[in-house]
Amino acid sequence: MDRIVDQILTLLTASVKTPRGIKQIYKGDIVMIPRASIPAIVIDAKGTDIKTQTTFQDVDEYSIDIVVILDARDYFNASATVMTGKEFLTKIMEERISGTSNELKSDTILKTIRSGFDSSSDFTLRADPNINYIFNTNREFPTIEAVLSVRAISKIYAR
Repeated sequence: MDRIVDQILTLLTASVKTPRGIKQIYKGDIVMIPRASIPAIVIDAKGTDIKTQTTFQDVDEYSIDIVVILDARDYFNASATVMTGKEFLTKIMEERISGTSNELKSDTILKTIRSGFDSSSDFTLRADPNINYIFNTNREFPTIEAVLSVRAISKIYAR
């Protein structure tokens, strides 16, 4: 599991962190994040399913959440007509190039993950990713979050 999390960390650090203003990328489910580290990304490995392919071969299927976290308190006084926090999350997660056929920008998380898995020799995406936008009160302070859930498989290997 560490190999795929490290691969995602490398991809996001190279493509998303600096251009999108992300201050920190964490591995694991982080409950307490310093305010100075927001906006942040958390790569949280949820689990591994081991699937038997043949008598002597297995495939590991990984469930991973990539979470972009904003401090909701920064948006309490925002305009009632513009969801600035959610707009930021939508842009960093899945912003499209205007005037194209719905093509993702290269510095979005969704494009980075898809491209990184497409060119990977070790892992491939199992199914289409899922993105949820949430208001979370389970952290040290209220947050607005975008959660990209992906399932990836390793290449077939011998037991």
